[in-house]
Amino acid sequence: MRIRSTSSGIGTKLGLTLWSLFWVALSGICLFLGVKDYFKERAFLAQAGLYTGTITRYELYVRHDGKSEYCPRIEFTDNTGEPVAVQGSDCPNQPDKSKIGTTEQIYYDPQNPDSYEEKSPTTGYDGLIFGTIGAVFFGLFWFIPLVVALVRVLRPAPASARPPSGYTPAYGADSRLAEDAARYHANQQAAAHAHKKAHADAPPDDEARLAQLKQQEAELQRKIDERHRQQGQ
Repeated sequence: MRIRSTSSGIGTKLGLTLWSLFWVALSGICLFLGVKDYFKERAFLAQAGLYTGTITRYELYVRHDGKSEYCPRIEFTDNTGEPVAVQGSDCPNQPDKSKIGTTEQIYYDPQNPDSYEEKSPTTGYDGLIFGTIGAVFFGLFWFIPLVVALVRVLRPAPASARPPSGYTPAYGADSRLAEDAARYHANQQAAAHAHKKAHADAPPDDEARLAQLKQQEAELQRKIDERHRQQGQ
């Protein structure tokens, strides 16, 4: 009987642990950044006022990658009476003339002119939403393997892999060793039954050979039991 080395099992468990910790860390970072952005947005909305602006025209804007797009210019007057113009976030490749003259609601902080945000159904929750989505996405890489591992642990072993009655594996033997031992004993019992049936009417000359085979089987069983004890230490 060939005994599997437990070093490969330890390496596999360590690899799975490191894999899970890596994705758990990514999930935690995404969730942390989402919560941080949520409080940042709430602080901005607490200071900003809500204004209604008008799209007056589209202005050419060249991005860092060299591509050109047209962003709407939104104009309004703040609570101090000062005219304000900000750039909208919806920037198509060509000006959308149908939107010129339409209005947009803008959160704007006069004390910090560079801080403004267009109102949307998710205003104040954008960062939290994206952070949660990232956490759930990366969480699948560790949650699904964890569920599979738990199912394998909780699921009862097939009847063919269970040890025969009266057999107790060595203390500390892993599941693979126990399954191998169970298969070995099942095969030994089947072979003994077939051997006994085939030699039920064996002539007296074969009795010495049969005794030798039984002695070899007993010696092999002794070596297996000794290996089990070593695995359990």
